[in-house]
Order: sequence, then structure tokens, then C-alpha cells
Amino acid sequence: MGFLVSIYSVVLTVTEIGLAIIVPFGLVAIIARSTRRAFSKYLVYLSYPIGFTTWVLCAIATLNLWGTAALVIGILFLGVGVLPMAILAALFHGAWSVVGTILFQMLLLYGTRFGGIAVGIRDDARRERDELAAFS
Repeated sequence: MGFLVSIYSVVLTVTEIGLAIIVPFGLVAIIARSTRRAFSKYLVYLSYPIGFTTWVLCAIATLNLWGTAALVIGILFLGVGVLPMAILAALFHGAWSVVGTILFQMLLLYGTRFGGIAVGIRDDARRERDELAAFS
């Protein structure tokens, strides 16, 4: 388990640095239209370390609360089963802070991924409108 904790601390640091960069980069993307496509890609790419951080946290929680058997069962569900196992284990043990942390990280994960996709779609639509206006 010490191995998972050390991986978690490294990935969490990378994720925190990535999240700290979002604010200034996002402000620049709001002002300068030319950076919006790069910002959308950055958000989508940032969702991957957030997802890995969430997965490792869930693996640690499952291992601590329910043991190795539950972790193996969660991994056998294509690796994704670790997340519901951790939420269930935390709920049954009354570890509400763990449940809250997992749900918050899931919100960050899907917020960055779908937010990046939405920014990219809007930027592509704006670029098409600008190109059509240039030809008219």
C-alpha cells in the first residue's frame, strides 16, 4: 500500500500544478481568442491526471476499508470498478470525507473534460463563422 500512497502523492502534486495553471491560462483564453483552442486541449489533457489521481485514491480507500479482495474485484471490472467499490466502502464505514473527496474529484474530472470539449466546440464554431464572414 505504501507504493500506492507514493504514487498518489506524486500524481496529486502534478494535478495541483495543472489546476494552478488553469486560472491564468483561462483568463488569457477569455481575453485572446487565439488561445481558446489550446486552452480546450489543456483542459481535456488535464482531466487524465485528475482521473488517475481519483482512481489511485479509490484504490487506496478500497484497500484500507475492505481489503485486497475488494480491490481485486474492483480492478477486474475493467479497472473502473474501483471507484464504486471505494464509494460503497466509505459509505458503509461512515467515512464521509472520503466520499466527499471522491465525488469532488469526479466533479473536477468531468468538469475539466467536458468543459474542454465545450470550449473546443465553441471555438470551432466561431472559427467557421469567421471564415464564412470573410468569404461573404
